[in-house]
Amino acid sequence: MADILALGFANLVVQAAGVAARRRVLAGFLMTVLALSYGQYVAAITAAATVVAVSASIVRLHRALGGAAIGWRHAWVPAAVLLAGPLLLLSAILRPAVTWRGRTYQLDARSKLHRPEPAHAHRP
Repeated sequence: MADILALGFANLVVQAAGVAARRRVLAGFLMTVLALSYGQYVAAITAAATVVAVSASIVRLHRALGGAAIGWRHAWVPAAVLLAGPLLLLSAILRPAVTWRGRTYQLDARSKLHRPEPAHAHRP
């Protein structure tokens, strides 16, 4: 029972860290772009270091919780996933649909399958 509680607590910590990490990576990325646009290279390096540090901490946390080792070739993935999150949320809000096995299903405002009213309703 203690193992299940510890795993649940670790999951909550990871989820909270994910929200905070997403904000840090997004802020660091935006600050890097802004600093580069103004020619402030030292500020850009500092802001980019935030993105690298948060990504490295996510990789360490993944490894500490029993995940597989992530090679240098895939070291960019944690930052990309965190930066893609807001874009995926916006896409889900603007186009509520699910494509599964070659078919596209429209979703309603509550993310339930949209069922259009039949053309002619049966009368009892």
